[in-house]
Amino acid sequence: MKKILLSGFLFATLISGPVMAYKKCVALGGSTTCSGAREQYGQADWAISCTTNGISVPIEGIGMCSANVGATVYATRTSLKTVDSNTNTNNKYCWCKMTYPALSQWVYVTYTDMTPARCPRNCSYVCERAAQNSAAFLTALFNSLN
Repeated sequence: MKKILLSGFLFATLISGPVMAYKKCVALGGSTTCSGAREQYGQADWAISCTTNGISVPIEGIGMCSANVGATVYATRTSLKTVDSNTNTNNKYCWCKMTYPALSQWVYVTYTDMTPARCPRNCSYVCERAAQNSAAFLTALFNSLN
């Protein structure tokens, strides 16, 4: 019986191999400076590069139009409502989420004259611009990590 258990243990060890994890910690906060990697309209995703203490980190995210309006600029939410009826005309509120290197909650951003027709084309661009130009946006993004 001992031989069978020992053989099973050795076999499981051989097929599973070593398990290794890698974690990189970089300070991100309101003092972080960011620059845009691209300025693309009509994209769901956005990307920037943020630098803290001389260390640059790529930040990626998505923008989404919702029927939910934020209580304040840079308010956060865990989930969004995207359709409120079959004839939806309210998806004009832009929300941003960081997807890399960590997952954040949704952060509300505003844009002058945002409409349901303009929001899908402009939302991720507005997210990218907010990340580049607003310490308050970055703070909301980094303080809402899941």
